[in-house]
Amino acid sequence: MLWNDFRYALRMMRRTPLFTVAVVLTVALAIASNATILSVVNAVLIHPLPFAEPNQLVQVAEKNDKLGLPIFSSSILNFLSWREQTRTFSELAAIGFGAFTLSGGGGEPEQLSGNRISPALTRVLGVPPIAGRAFTDDEEKPGAAPVAIVGEGLWKRRFGGDAALIGRSITLNGAPSVVVGIAPASWNLISGGEVYMPLTIDPGKEIRLNHVLFVIGRLKRGVSVDQAQAEMDTIAKSVGRDYPEVRDWGIHLITLFDTFVPAQLNTGLLVLSSAVAFVLLIACANIANLLLARAAPRKKEMAVRAAMGAGRSQLVRQLLLESTLLSILGGAAGLAGAIWAVSALNRTLPPNLLPVSGIHMDATVMWFATVLTLLTALLFGLQPAWRAGKVDLNENKGWEYWWSNDTIAYLDDFCNRFDAKLQQVRNTFAATREAMVEHWLTLANKINTTSIDHNGNPFRHLIAGQDVAV
Repeated sequence: MLWNDFRYALRMMRRTPLFTVAVVLTVALAIASNATILSVVNAVLIHPLPFAEPNQLVQVAEKNDKLGLPIFSSSILNFLSWREQTRTFSELAAIGFGAFTLSGGGGEPEQLSGNRISPALTRVLGVPPIAGRAFTDDEEKPGAAPVAIVGEGLWKRRFGGDAALIGRSITLNGAPSVVVGIAPASWNLISGGEVYMPLTIDPGKEIRLNHVLFVIGRLKRGVSVDQAQAEMDTIAKSVGRDYPEVRDWGIHLITLFDTFVPAQLNTGLLVLSSAVAFVLLIACANIANLLLARAAPRKKEMAVRAAMGAGRSQLVRQLLLESTLLSILGGAAGLAGAIWAVSALNRTLPPNLLPVSGIHMDATVMWFATVLTLLTALLFGLQPAWRAGKVDLNENKGWEYWWSNDTIAYLDDFCNRFDAKLQQVRNTFAATREAMVEHWLTLANKINTTSIDHNGNPFRHLIAGQDVAV
């Protein structure tokens, strides 16, 4: 029985190709928009940051209330003071930003963005290099042998993913450096660099007001951000007493999630999610109206089938099956469109705009799209199917055979409301026209009576829309 209903539904779709295409495209657009936005929301808001226990990671920024700076880069020497005095953080790591010129190695010289990082960064993030080793603490000391870590992207692009690169020397800024490791792509979220070298700090050559570092800390287990903030406030006051030039500078702790997913981005994604959800509801309402309109001419068909013994449940099942097939086709097309849209987003979005290396349609999004497709079929198909399945074999066989009383009442109400709106537009247009005519007549009379000079020129004294007395 179900197979026969399925075959009949396919025949009905072939008999009304324009209707089928309209419904399938409407569903496809709604599913594609929802799946695309969910992919972004899933990657940014739902999935955790690609680090070990990211809820313990905090950005340690500076602030200056007198200068109106709520968040500012950290001072090099202040970073050293924090690292020595803190007890709520297991470790602090700093990142400096710069540029490197890579030359030699059989390729053209290339300008690269890069970073100088604390060796503790790999321990703070909990993400070691994918090959080789991390920097050692001794390699951040002045005079240490120059070493480098190459980013995964550069390693594959420039060196073809050659594992033998580790231990070889490359030329950075004209000086040879030994490659000791390959950085994973997740490091790009923190720095955006392609080459990393140890952050070497010589306290005797630095000034305390040199705010150039991005500092990250990992909280000890059981320590909250508020507890760490209280300790850092005490440390900032202590440093301010010892070094008066920074007495107006404080410390502002921000969770790493809030650093990379600011309130504006969070709100924007939620607004987009709500918008595409409303698009889906509007699409369902429009398709339901189309199905209701198509059900009216099929009332004779439903009556014949009922007369031949088909129950209301069978009629509703047939119509719901047709709606489900339309929704499945639209859902499949929508998933294909979402895959293309996500790929286009990955190609066109600026680097580091989102706190993820890329947007992907994972199993969560696929399941969501599947459930949404079936839910869509119910939303736009249940009510028309239930109404169309209600057949009265004793009703008159005139024009009421083709149009139900509810449909006629709806059309009458729609026409009445349309006439009322049209009359409002006419009244508004008439009032506007009368006001414009009155305004121009008043202006013309004013010009004729006050602004005509002895030579008959009516505009010589009309300056900047005001009459100048003669």
